[in-house]
Order: sequence, then C-alpha cells, then structure tokens
Amino acid sequence: KNVRAMAERLDRITVSIHTTSDAEFRRIYRYASYAEFEHKLGILNGVRRERGGPMLDFCFVAMESNVSSLEGVVELARDEYVEDVFVQPVMRREPFEYAFPELDGDGLHRRAYSEALRNAVDLARLRYSGVNVRIVNPLFESADDSAGERRYGRHRRMRGGSLADDSC
Repeated sequence: KNVRAMAERLDRITVSIHTTSDAEFRRIYRYASYAEFEHKLGILNGVRRERGGPMLDFCFVAMESNVSSLEGVVELARDEYVEDVFVQPVMRREPFEYAFPELDGDGLHRRAYSEALRNAVDLARLRYSGVNVRIVNPLFESADDSAGERRYGRHRRMRGGSLADDSC
C-alpha cells in the first residue's frame, strides 16, 4: 500500500539498488530479499503505466564488493524502461569506525577501485546504450568527462567541510 500511495503522489522516484543477485541483496540490505524488491518495483511500474509517472531512476552505490553487479542493475534499468542509473562511488560522510577498503587514509578513492569502477561503467554503457549511466561524486573524476573537470552531481558542502550527497 505504501509503495502505491507514494508512487501516486510523486513525480519522480529514485530507487537505491546495489545488486540484482538475491544473495548479495540479502547481504547488503539484511532484512529484505530481491524478490521483495521486484514485487515493489512491479507496483511502481503498474502506477507508471496507469498514470504515465512517476519518472523512475536508479542509484547504485558502488562498493568494492559490488562493482561487478553494476551491469545487472543497468540491464534491469533497460528492461524496466528506467533511463538513468546514477553511480555513487562510496564515500566517507562522517567519521566512524568502519574502514572503507575503497578509500585511502585521506578519504580519496584508491586507484584500483577507481579503475575497476570506470571499467564497469564503460562496459555497462557499451552494452546498454539506451540507459544513461553517470558517475556522481564530487571526489571522483567522471569517466565521461573528456575535459578533465570534475562533475559535482547533486552534492553540497556541509558546515565543517563534509559532503552531503543528495543523489542516492
């Protein structure tokens, strides 16, 4: 009921999805299954067919452990007529004890992780050209930016210099 009510009132919904594998889905989300996700997505798509909206896009938080899952998420986007997949490389937002293997001591993305993510994005773009796959992170130089400028997506700097991410 909640999914339908939300979809009937909104013009745009961004769905955070990090894998299409049930085992990986359970590991990441803990209290949910991919089958439950598919059911809710089906409800959203029913409303989209009925009323011509809301617009739906996906956000994929790219972690070292799930970079290989990006292609499945982009394939799902294509199959469900989702035009945009926003790729958010993992980032440290607040100080806490978890050590992100994707980040160095200064909070910057490690080269191996950056290259693996760029390669996964390039491959997804090549295979699913009908889906816009964009990296959005102020600390990660976008692979599609030939001018070498950094793209800042929908981020803002918070008091104290930390970053707030409004994209996923």
